[in-house]
Amino acid sequence: MNALNKMVRLSLLLGFGLLLMSANNYPSQESEVLPVEVEASVENVEGSQLTISGFGDLIFHTNGLDGFTINQVELGIGNSIGDFVSVETAIAFDPDSETFGLGAFIIDLRLFGNEGDHLRVKNGIDHSGILIGQFDIPFGLDWQVYPSVDRKLISTPIVVEESHNAWNDHGILGYVENQRFNAVAFRTNGFGYEIEPASGDPVSIELDYSLGGRLGLFLGHSVEVGFSGAGFFNDENQVDMNLQGFDLQFEYRLFELKGEYIIKEFNLIENVTHTCSGYYVEGLVDRGNYFLNARYDHFSEGDLHSENIRRLSTGIGWPLAKGLELRLVYQSSLEASESGGFLQLVPSF
Repeated sequence: MNALNKMVRLSLLLGFGLLLMSANNYPSQESEVLPVEVEASVENVEGSQLTISGFGDLIFHTNGLDGFTINQVELGIGNSIGDFVSVETAIAFDPDSETFGLGAFIIDLRLFGNEGDHLRVKNGIDHSGILIGQFDIPFGLDWQVYPSVDRKLISTPIVVEESHNAWNDHGILGYVENQRFNAVAFRTNGFGYEIEPASGDPVSIELDYSLGGRLGLFLGHSVEVGFSGAGFFNDENQVDMNLQGFDLQFEYRLFELKGEYIIKEFNLIENVTHTCSGYYVEGLVDRGNYFLNARYDHFSEGDLHSENIRRLSTGIGWPLAKGLELRLVYQSSLEASESGGFLQLVPSF
């Protein structure tokens, strides 16, 4: 009976969303819901434009444990303060503490490029520059969909959670891109790790900084492969943890496929190295007026006594209006009886 009631509630909510969609007169060609770059602008005394945008999402858990919850809310503000310098900041909601905090603060110095908004026009380079501040670290692919407005399947891949937990950090980053490749190199504050000795309580190891980067190669026909790496150093400049990653993404007409494989090694100095690894594969078919997607996750702690974690996620979504998207996602753990559905409403403004 409880299961029936949950399905009835879900059907009513889904039906309401579909009614909204059918009553809407916006064109169905909109295939993505992206933050509106310039929803409001204020001209300062120097004539530059202050841009304001934002997004958020509300989730209904069909398992009945949490009901309605707010997942993400973020407000972004940006401004150009010169011919080749811009500043962006983001204020983000933390659902665990139910408070707002700084999600990003970026000073972007655009150095060389084939357009006039760089310090120097340089043929053969589309974009290059330096970022300074707090930002999402471009390790692999998943950093591109940290915002809920871009992540269609709601949850973060398991290997991303377990290896670097959606890495956001303070530091400096250099980037360059053209039609054949893209590359970044960064130096950030980094993070530590926790180990569990054979006897005793878990021990937290603090590390001082990290060095890393990613190289992406365009192979033609909308195929890109990427290689990522990062080393984490202690206060004696010794590497005590590293991350290595390989990623692949492919697009063909309405179909997109992407995946990542990540290895994490830590406690290197003690010569008792701990290793964990995993991967995910995700596909998306976007028809414009609706989309279908699925993801398979696999993660292993690297311990002979630990079990592999596997999860399958499937979803369907509809743009109800320009800047408003409805999604229905079902997740199932393949090792346990844990499964459940989520209904998500995502506005951008």
